[in-house]
Amino acid sequence: LGIELTSVKTEVPRRQLMMDGVLFLDADDYSILRTRFAGEIVEITTVNTEHPHSADPKAERTRPLRFGDEVKQGQLLAVVWSRELGEKKSEFAESLSRLAFDRETLTRLTQARDSLPIATLREAERRVREAEIATEKIEKTLRAWQIPVEEIDQLKQQVKSETHISTHAEAPADLSKDIVDRWARVEIRSPIDGTIVEKSVTVGTLVDTDDILFRIADMSHLDARAFAYEEDLSTLQRLPDDQRQWTIRVRGDQSSVPITGNFDRIGSLIDPVLHTGLVMGWVDNSARSLRPGQFVSLTIALPETSSTICVPATAVVDVDGSSCVLVQSPEDHTRFIPTPVKISRVQDGMACLFLPDDPSSPLKTTSVVVSRRTVELLSEFRQRGGQMMKPSKP
Repeated sequence: LGIELTSVKTEVPRRQLMMDGVLFLDADDYSILRTRFAGEIVEITTVNTEHPHSADPKAERTRPLRFGDEVKQGQLLAVVWSRELGEKKSEFAESLSRLAFDRETLTRLTQARDSLPIATLREAERRVREAEIATEKIEKTLRAWQIPVEEIDQLKQQVKSETHISTHAEAPADLSKDIVDRWARVEIRSPIDGTIVEKSVTVGTLVDTDDILFRIADMSHLDARAFAYEEDLSTLQRLPDDQRQWTIRVRGDQSSVPITGNFDRIGSLIDPVLHTGLVMGWVDNSARSLRPGQFVSLTIALPETSSTICVPATAVVDVDGSSCVLVQSPEDHTRFIPTPVKISRVQDGMACLFLPDDPSSPLKTTSVVVSRRTVELLSEFRQRGGQMMKPSKP
């Protein structure tokens, strides 16, 4: 008959749960940059790049940062010139200068208090107190605007170094124009390492506090969200943390290399129409081969819930609505026993069968089954009235 025999395999391929999903940016590594003060963009950081129209292919030129450029945490992206901030810092500097002048005046009057009316001394003390209150009020305003403490201390130091009160001074000294101009600068820096995924300003753009200047995202990993049918959610929920892995492939691109990731969250709600639940996790994107918004196919290898064995799918035949295999008799290798089986699944050309609980069943983990010409042997079996058989010679 040309039959073929195959040993039962105990190494069963893991059941594959296939799901459709979508990739998203990781919300924890995504930053939207706005300015805290309205103003004008006066500077955008430049980078070196090859000149596209130069006769020398190695010639370089500079260009402003743009969509797709990589940036580092703390890197300067742009500078906004804000009149509001500049005026408030100038007011603070003026108040500091006035306070220093009034304190110097009070010191001198105190030294000559014996020859001065008491009202003059009290008036000088009142001016010092008023200057202290005004200075403290402006400093608290700057802190409320989230101006760094280091920047406020630097401003104080600049005022101290530029303001010289001589013994004959009658008014606070003026600060240099350079220093005052720097106070109007609002620096926009990247809060994370990432990629510029949106840039909406150029030099000269007038911006308000609600305007988005840049969007920065860490593209080295992406969020993945898939939809599993409700009957599979309990199986996923029981998986230990070290087995919560999935393989991701871009849909429609058969040449794409599968990428491994992990899932760690299973949604609590079921879609009433599709009867699916949300499964969330992440996938490594160090190679930058994946993009947010892409549709992907996700595969999760599930463990077996009971003892199973594996035989070629051709070894299983249907007899009167039930499945069976032909098991070689361990006593007589020329005889075969039809044995009913329960199929767990068919995967990659192999049939995964539940191992019978009955110890008297001929199907064991060491059994040998017919994997070719099974139908012909069964036909002969039925012709013999269902007796254990030896195949006829052709």
